[in-house]
Amino acid sequence: MKKQGFIYCMMLSMLLTGCADTDTPVEDEPLKGTWYLLNISGGFAGMDQDFEKGSIIWEFDLEQQSLAVINNALSNALYTGLDTASYRYSVHVENGSSYIRVNDVEFGGVTFFDSKMVVDQNLGSQGNGADGFVFVMER
Repeated sequence: MKKQGFIYCMMLSMLLTGCADTDTPVEDEPLKGTWYLLNISGGFAGMDQDFEKGSIIWEFDLEQQSLAVINNALSNALYTGLDTASYRYSVHVENGSSYIRVNDVEFGGVTFFDSKMVVDQNLGSQGNGADGFVFVMER
């Protein structure tokens, strides 16, 4: 009887953990809703630009896999990221890290903490860079 219980537990463990493809879509629930771009830093020139909350808005629609950007940043900003438009997006995981693609082009590594999201263009699934931008957003 103990042997059957052990086999049952092992089979259940394998079923629950299973193997995962390294480039499969992930649960993108953390993206859901409205994000306010607060800061962009980095780039070749090493810029560090703060934005007033609400001047640049990213709205993720999970059902449509669309990203609507409203960019009303002041024209004197060096770089404001994506222009006002609607984009397709997807999120994938590779080697334990999450990446966001915008219009089928990898945009950067994405991490979440507290009520913030960081998209780092220096972190890519094919290797790291040094002159990409880092986007900090808040709900």
